This record gives sequence, structure tokens and C-alpha cells, in this order.
Amino acid sequence: MKITAGEGSPCDVVTLGETMVLLWPTSDARLEDATTYERSLGGAESNLAIALARLGLRPRWISRLGDDPFGRYTRATLEREGVVVDASIDMGAPTAVFFKERIAHGPRRVYYYRRGSAASRMDPSDLTPVQFAGARLLHVTGITPALSDGCAATVDRAITLARAAGARVCVDPNVRPQLWPEPAAGVAALHALMARADLVLLGDEDAAYLFPGLSEATVLDAVRALGPRAVVLKLGARGARAVVDEEDVSVAPYPVAVVDSVGAGDGFNAGFIAGLLRGDALPRCLALGARIGAAAVATTGDWEGYPMSHELGSDWRVTTDDSRLTTKEMTMLDHGELLERTLKDRLVAIIRLRHDAPLARVAEALIAGGIRTLEFTLTSPGAVPAITACRARFGNDVIVGAGTVLDAEEARRCLDAGAQFLVSPGFDPAIVALARERGALAMPGALTPTEIVTAWRAGADVVKVFPARAFGPRYIADLLAPLP
Repeated sequence: MKITAGEGSPCDVVTLGETMVLLWPTSDARLEDATTYERSLGGAESNLAIALARLGLRPRWISRLGDDPFGRYTRATLEREGVVVDASIDMGAPTAVFFKERIAHGPRRVYYYRRGSAASRMDPSDLTPVQFAGARLLHVTGITPALSDGCAATVDRAITLARAAGARVCVDPNVRPQLWPEPAAGVAALHALMARADLVLLGDEDAAYLFPGLSEATVLDAVRALGPRAVVLKLGARGARAVVDEEDVSVAPYPVAVVDSVGAGDGFNAGFIAGLLRGDALPRCLALGARIGAAAVATTGDWEGYPMSHELGSDWRVTTDDSRLTTKEMTMLDHGELLERTLKDRLVAIIRLRHDAPLARVAEALIAGGIRTLEFTLTSPGAVPAITACRARFGNDVIVGAGTVLDAEEARRCLDAGAQFLVSPGFDPAIVALARERGALAMPGALTPTEIVTAWRAGADVVKVFPARAFGPRYIADLLAPLP
């Protein structure tokens, strides 16, 4: 029996692999001494998916789960985090588990119980072209093809379907030597996997395993010689380095006190990919990767420390730097064309949610229904990054603006994020001036004839009569008589 969630809804990123339930002692004790355990889950691909969802993207995770409580827990947790789960239920195999020690000092042991698990029995029949339609990137790791021949064939099929859908392919080798009984065969398989990628995200320990004895620069050259256009080398406490075409960029690590290093690489991958998909320049992609990776190690757990986009502040703010990895150019329409299209559409969908929610998904649903002008109110958590995500994904096919803009600083943040219009509940000359300066539409609120005329003379493109509900349609008609 196969259960899917949202198979027909396009996702930004598709990934596939095994997620295991994690059990670890509630205290700093060795496993043989522990008497009580906490529960979580972990897996390189689902860690990445959670981090992407928290950054406002729409990730799809494909796998198999057992018909057991751990499988149901895994599905519910990922869906609650905003991940689209496409996981078959395997009636004949369990959901995998692993145990990890929680100790402050000394080596930390991890024990995996995954042989014969549901996810290890994946095969190409778990994939359909619909899962990849509209996706911009496929992310796979070297863990999945090591689980079984069926999993290796599934990864191969996923790359084929991603290419057919026009998506780029990202590979993190994520070497697990214990999964490759014959090391030489494992190295050859991972080299072949990287050769099919557009982007390779490689940790320094993996680099030492796959390219022993080579320097950083030589490793980057060796990976690029396999075929990928872009290579990122994650250097842990030494930061990260990336080469794309002729551009070679390094960033320092984000300062952090390390509590638990698990999940840092997956977090870095998510930050880099999020920056890539929204059109950031290469240094910004690296910096965002370093920021998310640092958040992961500042707390216990594989993914619990990943931040929401609105928690990142200036680390999430969009710059106007061009990136050769971008998908849609975030350029502004001519002011006259922008005004003409906005007035012609006549219908503006106002997105206002008072809790953390995937705003970009709400926008996608509205756009799929034919809406072409969207207003994200700043009372909604994550509104500014949602503006960025929509502008990066849809370009000028959709007009995107900000609502409930209260001052010039908020206006500047929204314009930096790509907002094409600003709606305010009242008239602030500074907001109008900023919008005009940046080629965006200014839409201040006003109620009395004096306020409306003042806003209009200051350069407002549209004046919103606010609050209008208390006065009704007759008041609007009375205003229009002397103000046609």
C-alpha cells in the first residue's frame, strides 16, 4: 500500500533516503548505563528537508516507512515541519532506529539498526514523474545507494526524472564507510554519482576518504574534472570554500559554541541551496550555509536547532548581487507597466497568518488558482522571506508586494526583499518616497478627503481608503464624486 501527501503539488526541492528514529539517554550516560531515553528522528535527507521548510521552501521527501508506530511518528513529525512526505508503507519491514550517546566529553558511540528496514527496500517503482514536476533541484546523498541495489537503482531513476523535469542535481557523498563492505567499490560508486551532479557539496572528511592525500584546491579540481559545474568543500571549523565556473570563494565559519556536531553538514547544505534558489551571489550562499550549520551544532539533536527564516535577521536579508546560479532574475518592471498590470488585475490576494506557516505554499496555491497579485502582510511571521521566495521563483510573472508597512525601515527591508508595492494603513511620506525611488508602487492608507489628496500629491500611486468597512459603499461613492 502506498500513501502519499501532496503528490500533485510542485515542490522546490526533492530528496529521497532513509529516516530513522533516534533514541538517546535523557542524561549524560553510556548506553549500557542509561535507564530512560528521549525520542527524535534523523536522516541526512530529512534533516535537509526540515531545514529547507523552515527557510520557507517546499521540500518533498521520498522514502518507505514501516507499518509501525515509529513510521507513523516519522511521517507526522516531517509533515508537521512542513515537509511533503511521499512514503510508501512497507507491510513487511520495519522503520529503522538508531541509538546515540549523549555525553559531554570523550567519544560518543552511535549504533544503527537499519538492515532490512523499509527504506532499504526502496526501488524505482516508488518514483513517478509527477513528484518531480516543477522541482528546481534534486538532492541525493551517497548514503541511499549504499543501502541496497534497489536503493541505488532508485537514486539513478531519480536523477533521470529530475533531468527530464528540468531540475538541477545536487549530490552530497556523505560517506558512510560501514555501508560499503568493499571500500574501492564504494569510492568508485560515489565518484560516479558525483559525475552526474551539477552541484557537489563535499565535507572535508569525505574529501579525505574519496581523494586521499590531495590538497583543498586539488580536491576541488578533481571533483570538477568529474563533471559538476559547482563544488563546495565544507571545512568545519575552517569555514567553507566553493568554486563555480571561474569564481573561487571562501567564507569563515560562523562563530558558535558546539554542543552537538550532528546535523551541521545537512544544515549547511540547506542554507546553501536556499541561497542558490533565491538567487543569492556565491558568497551569500556560503555564508547562509555556514549560518544554518552553526545553528545545528548549538543544540542537541540532528535538526532541532535549525532556525526559521524570520529568526535570521540580516543573515536572511536579500542583496542585489547577481548570481550566475540564479533561476529567475528578480528585476523590477517599469513603473508604468507595474501600475497598469496591478490596476488591470483588479484582484489582490492578501496573505495574513498570525502563526508560523509556510507562506510560500499559500502563495503557490493562490497562483495555481489564477491569482497574479499577492500582498504579504508584515503581521505574518516570515512575510519578508516569503516575498523573496515568490519573486525568485516567479519573477515578474506574478506581482508581489508587502502590506501593513508601518515605517521607512520596514519599507526598506521589503524593497530589499524584492517587493513591487508597499501598502500602509496610514500615510507616511518617507514610505512613499522610498517606493518611488526604488520603482515600486506606493499604496498608503487614508480616510478623509484631506488625507487622500495629501497622499496623492505626495506621489502615491494608489490610495487605499482605510478603514472603509465602518463607513460602507456609500462613503466610497461620496468620495469619488469630487475625486474622480
